[in-house]
Amino acid sequence: MRIRVIFLGLMIVTAIGSCRKNTDSICADGIIKDYTSQLDGCGILIELENGSRIMPVEIPPGTSLINNKRVTVCYTSKPVMNVCMAGETVKITKLIYLP
Repeated sequence: MRIRVIFLGLMIVTAIGSCRKNTDSICADGIIKDYTSQLDGCGILIELENGSRIMPVEIPPGTSLINNKRVTVCYTSKPVMNVCMAGETVKITKLIYLP
């Protein structure tokens, strides 16, 4: 009986440990751009310094995206269906406006 309780406890600890989310964020500098009238199905994108674009689909509460402002942004990939094919869809984890 004691071995079964220990085994069950180990199984629960293993199950809980394996449910951790991958919280590795990518951080980069960029400029917020509004593509609403330029690209079909697109809205706000962030043009990164390396030339790629990311499309925020989730941002932290209380955060606003201001057109033509330079930012440092940290994000994780969040694949969702959309019609804008100009950039990777992402979840913004941190956004800092630069001077």
